[in-house]
Amino acid sequence: MVDFNIFKTEYWSCLAGIVPSGCSPELLFAEIMGVIKGSGISASTLVPLTRAEYLSKTSKVSPAFASEIEREKVYQSFERYERQKKQQNQIDELDRVSNLLKSVKGNSSLQTLIRQSFEEVYVDGIYLGACSESR
Repeated sequence: MVDFNIFKTEYWSCLAGIVPSGCSPELLFAEIMGVIKGSGISASTLVPLTRAEYLSKTSKVSPAFASEIEREKVYQSFERYERQKKQQNQIDELDRVSNLLKSVKGNSSLQTLIRQSFEEVYVDGIYLGACSESR
């Protein structure tokens, strides 16, 4: 499972030549996980933003990478990270969550079982509401 520490120790050295100048591993990891793989669009489709979607983002969405040139370098870094991660047969937290959600979406009996098992759901202290058969 790739977390920030693994990203920094195993991936950063291979990405450092691509990323925008002055970019820290923390900032790049946050951009990949929070914007490219974890945006609102990604949450509904369960796939990362495409290059075009990411490059079209305004500086409000990605204030650390205001120019299109910087965002292009970030996206190139993301692509290299994903290739390397796949070659090493690793996944990160968002891959795991995405795989889980895809499995649930594709299995109506599992959806029913989940709805029957939980009255309400909290994730990191956020109330997501009561689960019911009508959902």
